[in-house]
Amino acid sequence: ESEEEGEEAAALRQEEEERRRRQEEEEQLAAAARERERRERAARAREVRERARIQREGQMWSRFRAWPTVGAYSVEEDGAQQLLVSFSAAPGGCPTYVVLGQRGGRRFETLERVCMETQVVVPYDPSLRLIKVRCGREESVPRMLQHVALRSEFDALRPPPPPVPPPPPVPPPP
Repeated sequence: ESEEEGEEAAALRQEEEERRRRQEEEEQLAAAARERERRERAARAREVRERARIQREGQMWSRFRAWPTVGAYSVEEDGAQQLLVSFSAAPGGCPTYVVLGQRGGRRFETLERVCMETQVVVPYDPSLRLIKVRCGREESVPRMLQHVALRSEFDALRPPPPPVPPPPPVPPPP
């Protein structure tokens, strides 16, 4: 009988060992499936973030390519006039902007070069016809200057002339 009991005990141990091994395999498969699902979720989230970033940058470039705004900024005491050129930001950490102006010919010349600033003050020159902004290979649409409107803006910025003092009172005749 003890031999039979020993065989039964060995069979029970073997059965228990197989059950434990199957359970470990199932746990490992479940853990692998959870890890795979976690990686897939992370990849989908990265893809969504990347698509949003690309869309955001595309919108920023579209706004940057629009016409810059140009207006009178200041009139100095010596009569020098300055323009304020404003434009939308381009994507990137520290984009360098080049404000370009076209006078009589076909070529644009650099008026100012700035990093990050989206409002630039440049000297006014009545011979300027167009102003545009470049960032890398991208350029804004050129803005044609409206000189008549700019002159009236500059006139509004000029300080009023000093008041004329009243004439001295005429002394009464003796």
